[in-house]
Amino acid sequence: MLRISPDLGRSAFDFIENVQCLTTPGEIMNAMRTVLSGFGFEYLYFNFLPGPAQNFEDVLLANSLPAGWLELYIEKQFAHADPSMRHCKRMLRPFRWLKDSPYDPEQESRAVEFVHRAIDFGLLDGFVVPIASSAGKVGAMWGGGQAVDLPERDIPALHLMAIYAFDRVLRLRQPLWNERPRLTPREKRF
Repeated sequence: MLRISPDLGRSAFDFIENVQCLTTPGEIMNAMRTVLSGFGFEYLYFNFLPGPAQNFEDVLLANSLPAGWLELYIEKQFAHADPSMRHCKRMLRPFRWLKDSPYDPEQESRAVEFVHRAIDFGLLDGFVVPIASSAGKVGAMWGGGQAVDLPERDIPALHLMAIYAFDRVLRLRQPLWNERPRLTPREKRF
């Protein structure tokens, strides 16, 4: 049977135009899920990559995760065991959440626990989109669900949408003038 899939490339530009008019992170999440739902995306979140001393709630910007999963992820501090967080630091392009995030099951028991618990919540597949933000930090958009079927040709459209949506969420959450790093007196001389 020939399956006709939606064309994300055509929808991406409409999404980018419309996302600038949205006024809450929740509206942005809903708009993005609406566009991506035809590809199996059920859940999304936007975050900065956490530092060693940060908890996930410190870096989470917006989410539409399954009930209970976010609480468990924070309680178990899975952000520090999630192989995709580590892999995101080395990537510029979108990648498959579990399939492309390497970890050693023999050496990383917390990563194994994380993967099993994610699967328990129906988070079997998805994409991570690394994002260099205007805040001077690396961020990411994660999107996924039980079965994500995104054609290779549509990955650049996902990337573009994620960049614009992340930026809009960031602007709503934190005014731009607070995002710029302050220069030291020495740096100002140069």
